[in-house]
Amino acid sequence: MSAATALGVLGLLAACTSTPVPSDTERVGERPSWVVQPTRSGPVVYGSGGSPLDDNLAASQSRARQAATADLMTGLRVRIMAETRSEVTEADGAVSRLYSQSVSSRVDDIELDDVQLEDTWESPDGFLYVLVSLDTARAAERLRQAWRDDLPAMAEPTASELDGAGLWARFTAWQRVMTVVGRQQARDQLHRLFAGRAVDPDWPELYQSRRQQYTAIVDDISLYLDTRDATGQDNRTVLTAPWTERGLGFVDQPAAADWTLRLSTRRENRQLEHGHQVLLTVNAELVDELGQIRWQTSTQRRGLGGSSDRALRQALNSAAEDLVTAWINSLNP
Repeated sequence: MSAATALGVLGLLAACTSTPVPSDTERVGERPSWVVQPTRSGPVVYGSGGSPLDDNLAASQSRARQAATADLMTGLRVRIMAETRSEVTEADGAVSRLYSQSVSSRVDDIELDDVQLEDTWESPDGFLYVLVSLDTARAAERLRQAWRDDLPAMAEPTASELDGAGLWARFTAWQRVMTVVGRQQARDQLHRLFAGRAVDPDWPELYQSRRQQYTAIVDDISLYLDTRDATGQDNRTVLTAPWTERGLGFVDQPAAADWTLRLSTRRENRQLEHGHQVLLTVNAELVDELGQIRWQTSTQRRGLGGSSDRALRQALNSAAEDLVTAWINSLNP
């Protein structure tokens, strides 16, 4: 998508005046203006996209329409991201901040059935361009109905579900709830763009309540970092630093932990003409209170340095950043 197109989508959301979609008779032999900058007409927003024409016209039309719909959705997502950043404060915990910021990425998962094909244009150089539209008033009503339909699925886990359950079971029960909460919040943010108000008057308070309940559980989980190979104390500090910087951390003794994050590393050292190179692979396993592996990830990083130790530390630092990001993402269903 071109920069001009992206700006056009944002512009259509903020425009105070309406610009009609040009008709075929106004642009015979010329590139229509909507190819570069889709416009807004009343409650209707537009997106445009193109695809190379080939022998399969239907496939070309389908690709172009998908590109136009993606263009429209990108504008909505960028606008939501901008608004979300203004609402999230540094006082929020790491998990809470990331959860709020990740909701905008779920906008693409919300089905907007009212996207309509408005126009097409074939360029002289063999590209097919498509203009699609979305009636935001009609879409807002559908979002409200979908929100109401999903409301029972975001109820708190019942006492019978949690009675006698271990920490992992309670954690996953709340993750199921928060999956629905994230979808509901994405609907709410789209509804705010379309209608200028929350999808339901009680939703902001309910959303904050569910988020606080979940993050309280997550923040209360204690982790022990188990490095299975001899990385040394200094390197252990490198591995834990990104976690500490994000407000996370590890307990000192495994007996004090709820879960254990078990790391194993494999490295390949190579002598270069002017230094050293280390190719480091780190595997991570999350072991719950019952000794079962519940989560796994791995990363591979390269380090360069004047000595093998410096090269290793560089690779460890990059790998640690990967691991903490993967872990926090896993906490946001």
